[in-house]
Amino acid sequence: MEAEYERVNTYLLDSNYTVARAVRDSIPVKFSLKGIDSTEHLLYVGLSEIAIDALKNDIHYASLDSATVLEIQGIADSSLRLAGAMAQGLLNVFYGYNYKLAPYAPAPPSQRPYVPSGNNNDATDAYQPLTVRPNPAKGGVVFSYSLPNLGIPATLAVYNIYGHVVKEFLLQEESSDIRWDAGQVSRGIYYCQIRRKGKTYPALKLVLAK
Repeated sequence: MEAEYERVNTYLLDSNYTVARAVRDSIPVKFSLKGIDSTEHLLYVGLSEIAIDALKNDIHYASLDSATVLEIQGIADSSLRLAGAMAQGLLNVFYGYNYKLAPYAPAPPSQRPYVPSGNNNDATDAYQPLTVRPNPAKGGVVFSYSLPNLGIPATLAVYNIYGHVVKEFLLQEESSDIRWDAGQVSRGIYYCQIRRKGKTYPALKLVLAK
């Protein structure tokens, strides 16, 4: 079933929304979903529709309206599986939430750790110190950044759509280029973000199309 959800995400990446919906909507019948599985699927449907609307209208995930962000938070707080992991990761990266990310399916609900609501009111600096090229990319990419006062520790992290870090760089100069062999990770959508003590800069979307 996880492979079917990955197929949906692949079609979304390719802007093939009709096929993405068809594959997604066939999952309950194909796997005879009932109970919690059916509920989790409906939460995934809700999140995928938010993604489709944003992609079709060229709206960056960092620029969603407040009602949509609250809808995503509802999914993040309600889902114990894929939809929740994706929603929590999105909120952490773009809106300063602080969910404790964990694998989304290995344990039944009674064994899963408590996850706080995640709302974090820390200000996000609107300045974007990072660029990435090429984007979309099929192999190596180059990150370029410029940060004032690098006496404050800073890192550049690359997240997958579940909010998990797949690569992290320690930034040791005020401005520099960093080359990354992105061919080592799977095709898909990733988010790149610079973080430093007391500041979280806006994330950039990176598309790896292999």
